[in-house]
Amino acid sequence: YSAYYCSLENYRERGEFKGFTAGCRYLSPLRTYYRDSYYAALPMYNGNADKVKNEIVTLARGIHIDGSCPSAVRSDFSDWWGDHYDSPSLFAIMLGDYVKITGDKSIVDISSGGKTVFEKAVLAVERLSGFADRTGLIVKAGRYNKRDWADEVNRYGYVTYDEILFCRALYMLSELFAIKGDNNAARFYKERSENVKRAINEILW
Repeated sequence: YSAYYCSLENYRERGEFKGFTAGCRYLSPLRTYYRDSYYAALPMYNGNADKVKNEIVTLARGIHIDGSCPSAVRSDFSDWWGDHYDSPSLFAIMLGDYVKITGDKSIVDISSGGKTVFEKAVLAVERLSGFADRTGLIVKAGRYNKRDWADEVNRYGYVTYDEILFCRALYMLSELFAIKGDNNAARFYKERSENVKRAINEILW
């Protein structure tokens, strides 16, 4: 009940911006985070799935044409701290969760900045893939790199949190491609997720 009402209390709409804030301290400027909103959305599947759909559409508009994702999207759809390592994965996972839980496939074809919501998810995860090395794992470059949830801590190289999200995002894209009837792409992303999973277990654990 606490999680449910916390999510409801943090849901805001301002024009076309519709999404969950991260709390009272995050209202000025009004913005919604890719990571915080993922967790805020979870209790909303029980009776308020329309708010999750609104959140996904709002976040899709924050994904740039090159696939980069900021930490958050402001109510005017400008960036809040751009180019994060966890935002692309969390967006793809949220989209996959929504389709699997609600059965509403229409969301993948909603237009967002010249591309569909699904195309934005693929674009974002593919850009993130560009940071991977030969192991398949994401490499956070630069010693002073705080561009994920632990944004007050410099974590560089292989970061378990980011790797696990990336693995799950690849898996969710494989599921979504299967739903769309593209079995070759579904198999391709499933194999990639398995490779990343293997690397996580062999290298990080």
